[in-house]
Amino acid sequence: MNRRHRLRGRSRFAALRSFGIDVRRGALRLRVVANATPESRCAFAVTGAPSAVQRNRVRRQLRHMSRPLAEATPGLDVLASVNRAWGDRPVAERADELRQAWATAARRLLDAAVPS
Repeated sequence: MNRRHRLRGRSRFAALRSFGIDVRRGALRLRVVANATPESRCAFAVTGAPSAVQRNRVRRQLRHMSRPLAEATPGLDVLASVNRAWGDRPVAERADELRQAWATAARRLLDAAVPS
């Protein structure tokens, strides 16, 4: 994932906390808010890892799994948070869980933006 696709800045994280849509799937939590750019930006948080090696391994895997999702859905700021147990599950389950949560978050964001 390029640096331009990484979410940075205190104000952007504040916007996620204040206005973000929260989606949870097991040990995965996504916070999503629309941005004004043509690309999605992502940030990743891994909690409870006993070592930096394990934390960074899970973060790299999460970044790799989210790359095609970010490219397919432009204009989102996403914070993906997982705990240590998420990294112990099979890769196919984790990828499917992330894909489902991402689709749900994008759909909820679109529903919130369209007045009914």
